[in-house]
Amino acid sequence: MISKIRGIQTNREERMESIIKFSTSVKNLVAKMETLNSVGHMTNQQLLEHFIHKLAISMKMQWGMIAATVGREQHNLKDFSSWLEDIVFAASFAITSPPQSGH
Repeated sequence: MISKIRGIQTNREERMESIIKFSTSVKNLVAKMETLNSVGHMTNQQLLEHFIHKLAISMKMQWGMIAATVGREQHNLKDFSSWLEDIVFAASFAITSPPQSGH
């Protein structure tokens, strides 16, 4: 499951669909970790940093603003997943269908 997430390309601003896919995959991973009570993996800072590295620079900055409020070592994958869900929710308002011609 982790290797699947690592394979998702998300670092391009214009590819909102990829961040949606990434967010869903991270959310599913977190749910699996919670089900298995994998606290060690949930707080794995190296894994979190790997996922952050996959983000576009503007999203890295946004996450940095969130992380700075509490402290870098205090965040976990669940926090990251929740933040990604908020980003995807906002993106859902920005994704529009192409205009239809003839009207």
